[in-house]
Amino acid sequence: MKEASKELKRNNVDESAASARYIIAYAAKIGYSLSEFNAKQDNKLTPEEFETFKTSIQKRIFKAPVQYIIGDWDFYGLTLRCKAPILIPRPETEELVERIITCGVLKKLPAPTILDIGSGTGAIGIALLSQILSASCTAIDINNDAVELSNINAKSIFGSEYSSRYVCLHSSLQDFVQFNQQTFDIIVSNPPYIPTADLSSLASEVKDYEDRIALDGGEDGLDIIRLILQHAAALLRVDGPRELWLEVAEHHPAILVKEADRLLTEYHCELIDSMQDLAGHPRFVRFKFR
Repeated sequence: MKEASKELKRNNVDESAASARYIIAYAAKIGYSLSEFNAKQDNKLTPEEFETFKTSIQKRIFKAPVQYIIGDWDFYGLTLRCKAPILIPRPETEELVERIITCGVLKKLPAPTILDIGSGTGAIGIALLSQILSASCTAIDINNDAVELSNINAKSIFGSEYSSRYVCLHSSLQDFVQFNQQTFDIIVSNPPYIPTADLSSLASEVKDYEDRIALDGGEDGLDIIRLILQHAAALLRVDGPRELWLEVAEHHPAILVKEADRLLTEYHCELIDSMQDLAGHPRFVRFKFR
């Protein structure tokens, strides 16, 4: 691990020591926790495992994300499969899940229904269902690989209950609004929100490997967010809480506050909460629709 960490650091790879440890754990087929790694320091890699380790370190040198190399990642206490170029679940999105759960909006309902727009790996919907056992989730994504991955992850987590609790459909938001007959208690989304001009300045791990469509939010980063706001009212149950929760860029809450009148007249909603992530950046917004 020390030698691999040095090699990664020489090649300007972020979190070089952690990357080396995760890759060794992957090659050796042991758990990813530091305690388990330390407990198995005397283990010797087989020739096949060592070859996997070397090949994987080479991928990391070329800035391939660790999550794509090892093929899975922990999110909110769950292990989810990851696959390029589907967006990798991030700690900030765990915070979004935590805020939805702790606010209590879902726990007040006997059988809450959730719509997840832009499922990715399925992380948000699956994590919410893991904590709210009476809930069900419909997710949509325009990337068929994301749809397949979300359903695989849900089946892995929920087993035989999966089909009655979670489904991810291959659909755009516009098509879903047109052809779907169901309405939901809340909508959640981690939409594309990075302004187009900022994409080129992202880390190589992101801009060279993750799906650009899942990142690009248009000129001001709000293209998909405005589209969701436009259609959300029609997708929310009339007698439900009628809430929309979004993860956004740190400059978006201030813009949305300034657009309060437009939100009310055009989208029939109000911004009822704007929340910071653990790093202190404005990151989450909560809307209520009339």
